[in-house]
Amino acid sequence: MPSRGLRRVLPQLRQLQPACPDIWGPNQARRKLARRGVTGHANLILKMCLTLASYENTNGRYNGLSWHRMDLTLLTVNGQFPGPLVEANWGDIVEVTVHNNITGPEEGTAMHWHGIHQQGTGLMDGVSGITQCPIVPGGSFTYRWRASTYGSTWYHGHHALQYGGGLWGPMVIYGPSHVKYDLDLGPVTLSDYYHYPYEKIASDAISTSNDTSVYAPNSNNHLINGMNHFNCSLAPANTTCKSNAPRASLRFKSGKVHKLRFINTSVEAMQIFSIDGHKLIVTTMDFVPVEPYEVEYIILGVGMRAEVLVKGNGDPTRSYYMRSRIQCAATKVNETLGTVFYDETPSTIVPATKTVAALPNFSSTCGDPDLHLKKPIYKKRVPKPDLTLLYDIEFRANASGNHEWLMNNVTFQADWSRPLYIEAVDGHADESDGFYNGSLKYPKNPARADTELLRRNGNLVVQFEAKNPGIWSFHCHTAWHASVGLYINFLVKPKKVQQSKIPDDVREVCAAWDDYRQLHGENALPFDSGLR
Repeated sequence: MPSRGLRRVLPQLRQLQPACPDIWGPNQARRKLARRGVTGHANLILKMCLTLASYENTNGRYNGLSWHRMDLTLLTVNGQFPGPLVEANWGDIVEVTVHNNITGPEEGTAMHWHGIHQQGTGLMDGVSGITQCPIVPGGSFTYRWRASTYGSTWYHGHHALQYGGGLWGPMVIYGPSHVKYDLDLGPVTLSDYYHYPYEKIASDAISTSNDTSVYAPNSNNHLINGMNHFNCSLAPANTTCKSNAPRASLRFKSGKVHKLRFINTSVEAMQIFSIDGHKLIVTTMDFVPVEPYEVEYIILGVGMRAEVLVKGNGDPTRSYYMRSRIQCAATKVNETLGTVFYDETPSTIVPATKTVAALPNFSSTCGDPDLHLKKPIYKKRVPKPDLTLLYDIEFRANASGNHEWLMNNVTFQADWSRPLYIEAVDGHADESDGFYNGSLKYPKNPARADTELLRRNGNLVVQFEAKNPGIWSFHCHTAWHASVGLYINFLVKPKKVQQSKIPDDVREVCAAWDDYRQLHGENALPFDSGLR
């Protein structure tokens, strides 16, 4: 007999539709104001529904989900891959109801809102096993948080490796701009893509194999806005593959300045993006506006974001390749192409092929060579810390031969690079080779970010104000690194956490999950990360 928690949830589920419409109301008009830097509006409570489900491509039916025409199973959000864009204005309260319709097999789930500070709403952070219990199969949960910062980011599943199976989508919080532009072309997502089920990747990551291609597998493709061609000669046996998959495209207007919102939604790959014949002007990194700087390409580790301006000064009769190239990751596809068209240029015009300047080889360090350029426009000096914590990282096999990552009290420095993410804060970031010597390279106004690269055989220094009560995750955003242990939690203001009240809806999700576990035993749990 289900407990009170599950009995209260199930009647609601029977009334739910497979997906429900967005209820943004007048936000469309206000968004236009926000894009112009006008934020003098009455904040709204914005509501949206996301239904998570499994989608299996069969009989050559693709329906726009498997953009490189492979016969694969995906996790989808509202039947889409990538998931739908979530939009709000700075200061708005956002409510998103997540329905768990994942099947084949059924799984629990949770949804994380990457980079959102969750000031006073720590239980809405969406980290399974830490800030909430998983949403049971067939269950739902409503996340409610304030958009207390603005910029470009994403939401993704934070239960096992689900976002590696397609459970993610872009998110934009509109706010003021410190730079002028003419057209906002929206999010440009950069992602790696695997033909293996994410459950297999998680299993192999913790395996006893000494074969690097097993515990750190090659990605099979890379996608811009979920799209790219695929060489069908590389397709696994007994799968359907068609070679006419579309590529991502953007359309520029001559003489105009275009805003692009880049988001690296990969599970492993460092993405290096450029547009042939055009310079990129970086204006924001993660959620932090920076002094604009011009580059040939941008470098984004997993989870990192950049807002970029591009001038429409190309030949309006031509088209141009945009490229996302891969370093510091195992992959079978080193470059992904998309196309920039001008004005009314026909989409049939193929970009003129030309030699592209070789990228510097970052693979020796896999660090962030542009960290010194990321100067926040709101300047902050780094105060003397009240508490200093040192964490060494080690990758090794345990006594049973299974791979694991260890943090702290270890003297070995692993020869790996990794993007490290701390939830709910924008921390000062500094990095260098070797061990930390107690000094900073950029103490006056260092970069601030929620995600930053830790270079191979190097150190990353992150300093943040511990002022938001809650349990905040600090982990590697290479998905299977977190799965096998590269993860810790910061408990901030523990007395206030103990005194806080757990809302009824959060308790009910846990009661329903307890019942589900009793019915299904250990099969209800992901084995990979401990984030249950």
